[in-house]
Amino acid sequence: MGPALSWAMRRSADRFMSRTSQFEALSKRRLGQILALNRQTEFARRCGLDTANPRRVFETLPVTNYSDYAPYIERIAAGEQNILSGDTVVYFSNTSGTTGPPKMIPVTRRQMRKGVTTKLTAIGLALRAGLLKPMRGRFMTIMIDHWNPPTEGGHQTGSATTGGFAKISPINDLIMTSPSEVSHIPEQKASRYLHMLFGLGEERLWTIIAFFPATILFAMRDLHTNAEQLLRDLADGTINPELELPAETRARLARRLRPQPARARALTDLLEQDRFTVPHIWPDVGAIMTATGGAFRFYTDQLQPFLGGVPIFSPVYAASEGMIGCGFSADRPHYLLLPDLIWRTLNLCRRKRSSTRRRGPSDPGRRNRGALTRSSLQQ
Repeated sequence: MGPALSWAMRRSADRFMSRTSQFEALSKRRLGQILALNRQTEFARRCGLDTANPRRVFETLPVTNYSDYAPYIERIAAGEQNILSGDTVVYFSNTSGTTGPPKMIPVTRRQMRKGVTTKLTAIGLALRAGLLKPMRGRFMTIMIDHWNPPTEGGHQTGSATTGGFAKISPINDLIMTSPSEVSHIPEQKASRYLHMLFGLGEERLWTIIAFFPATILFAMRDLHTNAEQLLRDLADGTINPELELPAETRARLARRLRPQPARARALTDLLEQDRFTVPHIWPDVGAIMTATGGAFRFYTDQLQPFLGGVPIFSPVYAASEGMIGCGFSADRPHYLLLPDLIWRTLNLCRRKRSSTRRRGPSDPGRRNRGALTRSSLQQ
């Protein structure tokens, strides 16, 4: 499946790049699609977006914040539909609360698909830039699911990453080293240990992915701390008996392992030669995929000794509220806005509320703030 997936991701990246020069046209077309999809929702009717010229009305709407939508979101969480989105809401993404109280973001299947395809396009850009080699093996995605209790209306809730990866669960075993059950284990040390164990067995590992660099840093530290036990488990096809795992989970995962004594011996030699780093363990890994820049540099700097010169590539710029851009450089965290993004650059004035300046790219070399419009009309 590797060559076919590589071809598809590279093709998606080529298409993405060809569309960047059409930002204005694609953005306008996308806005028309969003207005048509949602014009009969309660929110659209209240804003006058169900009129003959909804685009003109939309241009006059102010930039809003979460509190403007909270009453609508509470109703959707209770089971109502056609409130903010003409599509059916199937999931609620919970924000981390970094900049304020945690929020619930309604997500549709269309938005889930968009999130997955954007991530694959971003990996295709890394292929296009020559950071990743042609795909011969699977990749290791180090993550731990964060599911929260369902809403009153029965909707699943959790992190944005958890909901997104649930979308690709049918092909998980074809493209990822760890069985999906490893990500469901709540005890983080046990989950990281198992991600490393299954990953060590993949000699042609293609890349390592985590949404936050701290996750990879802790995993690399665990890899070195537990190296001898991991290599014994790899050789014997067993799971460390000291790991905190439910008996049923342990039994299911043990059936997915097989003894790999030759691979374990080769890795033991690397360990004894003090060459137990990413490029020696997995020669096909061309880049590490995780967030970089800003506060994340605290972790990426500490990752370097484990990586042996393997670059770090930040594939997407995103938040629970939506996808914003794809990574473009491993040297610095540069991003390209999604070509069909509805983006407004803001004029910022201390004395009055922010107003919109124009849609489209900002002036080169200038710092700007902007407003993003989601496919369910939140702006």
